[in-house]
Amino acid sequence: MTQSGRRLRTLGVLCVAAVLLALPLLSSSGQSGRAPEPVRELLALPSEQGANDWRISHMGPDGDLNYAGLSPAIAYGRLQDQYLAVWTGDDDVLDEHDVFGQRIDAETGTATGTMFPISVASGGNDLYGAREAALAYDDTRDQFLVVWAGSNSAAGMGANELEIWGQRVSALDGALIGGTIRVSAMGVDGDASRAAFHPDVAYNGVDGEFLVVWHGDEADDNVVEVYGQRIDAATGALVGASGFAISQMGSSATDGAYRGQHPAVAHDRTNNSYLVVWEGDHDAGPLVDEEFEIFGQRLWPDGTLLGAPGFRISGMGPDGDPDYDARRPAVAYHPQNQEFLVVWAGEDGGALADEEYEIYGQRLDASGNAVGDDDFRISSMGDDGNPDLKSFHPRVAFVPNDAYLVVWRGDDGSPQGDDAFEIFAQMLEGDGTATGPDDWRISDMGDDDTSADFGADQPTLAVRGCRGNAMVVWQGDDETGTLVQDEIEVFGQALGTGYAEAVLPDISATSNPERFCPGWNLYYGVDVDNTTACWLTDVTISVILPPDSCCLQDGAGSDVPGVLQPGESEMIWTIAALAPGEVGHIEVSLHPHSSLPDGRVVTTTFSIDADQLLAPEQRQVANAADRSLCSQPTKTPVLTPATPTATTEPEDTPTSTPEGWPGPTWTLTPTLDPDATPTMTVEAVGRFCLPLVIR
Repeated sequence: MTQSGRRLRTLGVLCVAAVLLALPLLSSSGQSGRAPEPVRELLALPSEQGANDWRISHMGPDGDLNYAGLSPAIAYGRLQDQYLAVWTGDDDVLDEHDVFGQRIDAETGTATGTMFPISVASGGNDLYGAREAALAYDDTRDQFLVVWAGSNSAAGMGANELEIWGQRVSALDGALIGGTIRVSAMGVDGDASRAAFHPDVAYNGVDGEFLVVWHGDEADDNVVEVYGQRIDAATGALVGASGFAISQMGSSATDGAYRGQHPAVAHDRTNNSYLVVWEGDHDAGPLVDEEFEIFGQRLWPDGTLLGAPGFRISGMGPDGDPDYDARRPAVAYHPQNQEFLVVWAGEDGGALADEEYEIYGQRLDASGNAVGDDDFRISSMGDDGNPDLKSFHPRVAFVPNDAYLVVWRGDDGSPQGDDAFEIFAQMLEGDGTATGPDDWRISDMGDDDTSADFGADQPTLAVRGCRGNAMVVWQGDDETGTLVQDEIEVFGQALGTGYAEAVLPDISATSNPERFCPGWNLYYGVDVDNTTACWLTDVTISVILPPDSCCLQDGAGSDVPGVLQPGESEMIWTIAALAPGEVGHIEVSLHPHSSLPDGRVVTTTFSIDADQLLAPEQRQVANAADRSLCSQPTKTPVLTPATPTATTEPEDTPTSTPEGWPGPTWTLTPTLDPDATPTMTVEAVGRFCLPLVIR
């Protein structure tokens, strides 16, 4: 034990087998059963799974196009292996929109339970309601935070006065946790000229907080900028500054000619910082009014701006020409490369016509610097030069094993007609290189591909962690069942075959010795072999001190140091990341009490968790007390000093023998070279006994 200030404690007599004094001498004794090693298989999403374009929402009676499900969002909760899809819609009162949710089994891509309300519009009419929902998952508490823009008659707010609201939702059963959280306060309550729109949210697992971002006019009417608010994940309470400003477009904070809007946010867990991106027009440098580009801002966890303020990310067309724009950004974080991928819809000129929007991307390192090709093109809707065929509203997610999946709304020409919008996707390798099918079509709204009467919009997606599947959802009108034209509902499509077998890492635990004399130290080794095809991040190995033992001690052979927890009964090792094929190794010892009766089994349980696992995995090792080992004749130990020099000699005469123990005991006092780290080897066979002193 190395914890300073701890008093000396003598723990009875320790009987040590000679071969066990060196911790690295672990054998296979007591090893848990090893499952056959899974086949490592690279992830791809080559196909649709389950029902085609299955319907998720059910707003109002079928056949009545006055009721709609709009603006969906989705997130994956690994502990329940479920997605939560949310959207806004009117179900009972016409045009009174609320937020609804539906849990989805991630393995089968089918609904779990029924849809349920998340927000409750206060006002009782269509002047109060919700719009533009977003959500993030907290895997510490197994909950989601759902946020939306909405109006509410509470607290003196007027009709159509939009602010940002939030609600925590249990991933276990969809139950609402706590009350509705008011997130923003744009202007004075009762003044409908001030409003907050288009929220997004990210979870910070390091600090146990959410960061919510939105755009609104706080400083003055129609002076629109991006704002943020931290929320405590455990309580739902607001944390830190209220509605702090993130963007400032234009040289004057009160100039309504320039604006920042439609933000998106991602958290970098490795460096514990955020990246917020948005579309904005700015008067800096060669840019002119109404020339929208994508900008970004890094933030510390407390919301403090980090690095260059409002740095520019995109460069659509020639600077100074407002005919070329970048719109509606989205962002995802790549934990292994410590990079972000920002995507947007833009018109870039060249072979493309004016108003011919396609999807573009830019990689950024953790400091916000551009990486790789600038403004690389992702989509290709129809023939270049035709502005009638275009792409909008991209969303992006990181796919474990160094890839991204991008989805968007587009019309691609033949066999589609003009304005026959569907949902498309493109897989990218971690360096931005396109892989898999180009412009892979996901949705099929309506029976006639050439008709613009039915279509899809507002796509979003979530990836099933290391399991390798994905779910794409969107709003659309279809001819399914009793639905009619222009009756908008939310639809979904499961993607990918995932991994054939590589679902869990291979975990083994070994101990030495399997049978022990009470009072001997027990030594353990745990290996986590990443046999999956994706990186494992935040790998945590923990052990709880079993009954009838004491004194957890980290081993010198551990890849990372173990941290003894308060109370000294638990030790935790954290490995930041394990690449596919990499093995993480830890070692630990404990001291079973010398008073254990013969045959008592000491069972030690190790728990292994990682961001990508559905739930913690456990491995147990059992060691049996065997007093017959203690009755063997005690042989005189011969201690051979290693480098540095260490000598030992008995103090006085042997002490008396404790009841039930053979032979005398010895107190060994080493004399060491103070300038070096001693190691000692034992040449004797059998066992010898000495009082164990733990610092």
